[in-house]
Amino acid sequence: MQLNQVHFRCLLNVTRCVRQLHASSKNTYAIPNVASTQTTSKDGTVIHSISVPGGAGIPILFIHGLYGNSSNFKSLMRKCYDQLKGDRTVISMDLRNHGLSGHSKDHTFDTMSEDVQAVLNDYGKHEGIIVGHSMGGRTTMATALLKPEIVNRALIVDIAPTVFNHLSKGHNDARRVGQIMSNTPVHQMNNRKLVNNELIEQGLVDASTRQFILQNLIKDENTGNFKWRVNLDVLNSEEADVHTFKLSGTPTPYDGKALFLYGTKSDFFKPGVHEPLVRAVFPRATFASLEAGHWLHAEKPDEFVSHVVKSFSCM
Repeated sequence: MQLNQVHFRCLLNVTRCVRQLHASSKNTYAIPNVASTQTTSKDGTVIHSISVPGGAGIPILFIHGLYGNSSNFKSLMRKCYDQLKGDRTVISMDLRNHGLSGHSKDHTFDTMSEDVQAVLNDYGKHEGIIVGHSMGGRTTMATALLKPEIVNRALIVDIAPTVFNHLSKGHNDARRVGQIMSNTPVHQMNNRKLVNNELIEQGLVDASTRQFILQNLIKDENTGNFKWRVNLDVLNSEEADVHTFKLSGTPTPYDGKALFLYGTKSDFFKPGVHEPLVRAVFPRATFASLEAGHWLHAEKPDEFVSHVVKSFSCM
């Protein structure tokens, strides 16, 4: 009888643990499915985005960097949604010439700010909390400076409003990646391993960078071989707009709240060099760092989300 009681208690404890784990899992992941949306921007380019629908709060809009896409932020979208208890919609968009968005010869930051506005409007929102990484960070800055009324606040990740003569090693490396992609004859290949080996031969030896780039490799339905999803012809030819911060005219400084979050191991943002450039156009800017490289949201996702959530009350 005593043995049975012990077994019963053990079984009861295990059952309670399973229920607690199940409840924890539900609290973390029991959120709406990610929805997909197609938006037509001002110039007719179709912009793709994904979202986790939430409450009536001001939405969060994530914007990826060069050669990225909206799915880069999918897990972080869920984390933000969970921590904010679903009080707002969380969106991630594909920039033009990336992901599932349309291709266009116009890849200026002025035009991409129009894309941001179109996406927000399509979700029935007139303003958003914009979080942009790298080129997405420049798009965020451009939107804040050109259309301040639609940016409730901005979080710019590991990038600065640099001009050509301030280009870093990281920017030059990004240029080289684009050239390597163009020089890799993926249209003659139908084996992913062969493409990976060719990228190594071309000098792209870093495995994590190759994995990131290979997310752009898709099948060409007409030939059966591969092609790049991103519009390399435009991205490589419009280097001044991809790798520097260039806007039409002289915009008025953004008077809203802006957090510049950078990686201490990254070459893309150096506080001593870039803070004066930032303050010239974002006078209310604050700065924070994570012990990470350029991809700090991938290296430190929990800390990154914590900064996103805290920015609502601390900025």
